[in-house]
Amino acid sequence: MPAESKFDGDCDVDEAQAKSDAQSALLKRAMAYCWSEAFLGQFRKYFKDNAGVFEEHAREHMNLSKTEDVVVPTVEHELSHHQCFTEYLEMFDSSLDGFLEEEGSDGPEFFQQLEECMEKPDITPEESLFIKCLLASADYDSFYSVMVKEAKNLILMKNAGKIYEGPNVGGAGESKGGELEDDEDFEEIEAKDSRK
Repeated sequence: MPAESKFDGDCDVDEAQAKSDAQSALLKRAMAYCWSEAFLGQFRKYFKDNAGVFEEHAREHMNLSKTEDVVVPTVEHELSHHQCFTEYLEMFDSSLDGFLEEEGSDGPEFFQQLEECMEKPDITPEESLFIKCLLASADYDSFYSVMVKEAKNLILMKNAGKIYEGPNVGGAGESKGGELEDDEDFEEIEAKDSRK
């Protein structure tokens, strides 16, 4: 009988090791996917396309060098900000769920694995950073901070004459203006304006 107990213990150790190895492999594939341009590019585009929604808040805080300083309880957020966050979160969840489905996993299982990974004594700094970034991606305050920073960039580009705000500027949720292709475009716009 004692030999049988020892054998059962070996199986438990082997199963635990196999589970840990599978979690590590999935985490590495998730890191590669989530750091890829295919994944990140869609969100960069979304941030840039929707920065105008946060422009008023960015103007109020242009003198702050760190956007984290903007996220305080006294800032009143507009409904359009929350709508942008909801759209972004749906896009984020859909992209991540698509990856997890291809991997034979799902969101709750994956996030449980992330939680277990964070408790491992041998977690690497890269894994820890990835998990923290992934969790922050679903946080409104983090999203707001990114959007205000992107809106500040939009304002700076407009002030530098790199973005033309034509007569048909989009509303909430729409891109405002367009980037000028080159100096000729800017000169053409100036010429039209001087004729008025």
